[in-house]
Amino acid sequence: MALLSLIACIVLTPQHHTVAFYSPATRAWELLAGACLAVASTGKVVPVCRLGWMRFSQAVGLFLVCVSCYVVPLLGVFPGYSALLPVAGTLLILAGSRNPESWTTQLLEFTPMVAIGKLSYSLYLWHWPLFSFIDYLLYGADPIFRLMMKCILTAAFGVSSYLLIENPFRVRLSRNVSIIPVFGGMAATALCLSVICFQIRSEQYINASERIVEQGGLIYQHPSPRGKVLLWGDSIASMYGTAIKRYAEQSHSDLIVVSVTGKDPLPQFPPSTAAAALKKQSLWAKTLRVVEDQQPDVMVLACAWDSKLKEFPERVGLAVDQLKKHCGTLLILLQPPVLPKQGLRSGIRNGETPPFFEDPDDQESRSIANRYLSRFKDRQVFVIDPGQIFVEPDGALRYQTSRGRHLFHDQRHLSSFGADLVIASLQNLLVAKQKPSDSMAHGNRPARSTLKRAVGFAHNEIELERAVQLDNR
Repeated sequence: MALLSLIACIVLTPQHHTVAFYSPATRAWELLAGACLAVASTGKVVPVCRLGWMRFSQAVGLFLVCVSCYVVPLLGVFPGYSALLPVAGTLLILAGSRNPESWTTQLLEFTPMVAIGKLSYSLYLWHWPLFSFIDYLLYGADPIFRLMMKCILTAAFGVSSYLLIENPFRVRLSRNVSIIPVFGGMAATALCLSVICFQIRSEQYINASERIVEQGGLIYQHPSPRGKVLLWGDSIASMYGTAIKRYAEQSHSDLIVVSVTGKDPLPQFPPSTAAAALKKQSLWAKTLRVVEDQQPDVMVLACAWDSKLKEFPERVGLAVDQLKKHCGTLLILLQPPVLPKQGLRSGIRNGETPPFFEDPDDQESRSIANRYLSRFKDRQVFVIDPGQIFVEPDGALRYQTSRGRHLFHDQRHLSSFGADLVIASLQNLLVAKQKPSDSMAHGNRPARSTLKRAVGFAHNEIELERAVQLDNR
């Protein structure tokens, strides 16, 4: 089993790194290697003639562990082959520690080391989420401060869970009692947490699937709707989902979502075969059917246009012509700027400092797509460029809010704060293009106070004012 796990780890790491890193099947060999050593060593007396070899194995093992601290980060991909180095070093140290007089045995029997060993599993479970959250939230803080926070919080949570959860459960399960209630409670807790986490993710990232689109899309109904808003596109559209959902709730509108991450919603064919391909059950055909059924007042279109327009850009025109027949207004959102890697949280944590500028190739590709899409402007189609929100007058990218909140989720996708700013800047246009409310029926423009309440998701006064100013331009 250990050998099979090792082979799976080596094979999967280059192609499916996340699976290889997190899957128990590809990491089991590391634990099984220690288990095999323990089984092989049980009850055996070490001959005196082998004590010298044990000292040698300890020295080699320590050397391998130290070397792995330097070599593994250089190799880049972990686990794979690079995991062999620290695992082999650890096995050699443990194999040599069977000598009771060896320095490793004395070190491992040292009281603080024994205490760390007892806490090791709790520390292991807590360190990863705490390290991740600290790096995510405090990406701009001093590295020493982040390291201190990680160590302090990991120790506090690890000791607490060991004393309050791990040790009491171990004592209870070691007694002659029924373990069914204990494991039943653990299973129920895991199920409840899974449901809660799925619900949180569904609320924070609004995205449909092809199956959901085929069933009519992801629909958020308002008790007394004044209109309908439909979100169409790929992951670029889905990143606006939560912000548009808030807008729909504030404006008493139904929201229909047919954006699908990782899929191409445009017609998948050359223009010459358009009529025949429309009959195929592609994602385009499914979304078009939803639009025909819903007849939305406003459609928001957003895609990774630079990649979608590389082959047969004319299909965008075909899609726009078809969609215009079944909705009141089309809002085409152009792509936001592409943030360089240096501007991501990881880059800033590693010492990169602003200003950050978009890569010239990315900027040119985005500009070509923007110019092409601008030709579809008319009285029914509005082409909106959110890039002006994220580009300073000198061309530098605005990567965070005045409160230090990052505006980008990754290089090509905005964070919730960035998406909020874009939708806030569109507020007046969205309100004007929907079915009029009582105030709009009398020709009155929404008051600034009403607008502020409607876009309460803009996170501070300065950002809201900037979004409104951009909109008024």
